[in-house]
Amino acid sequence: MNTTKRSAIIFVIIFICLVLLAGCVIVAESGHDCIGDNCTICSVIDSAQKILHASTLLTVATAFLGLLKFCFNFILLSNKKRLNSTLILLKVKLSN
Repeated sequence: MNTTKRSAIIFVIIFICLVLLAGCVIVAESGHDCIGDNCTICSVIDSAQKILHASTLLTVATAFLGLLKFCFNFILLSNKKRLNSTLILLKVKLSN
């Protein structure tokens, strides 16, 4: 496995762990006793919510780019087949 794939797998694992841990923090600390405006637990929950929001946007953007790439490749390959489909390239035997 080359280093690019290895780096991508490590990035995905870290990303999933970050999202899961942010969700766990929100669930675990949602019923805390708030002390007011300068509550540290509320700021941690707010940070975890921002992480989840950013990860959602990143996931949607990545999915959209993947869909665009798939559509672009599909259109390119279908046009390439139509342009290069001569009888000689298709190896069609012309029998009378």
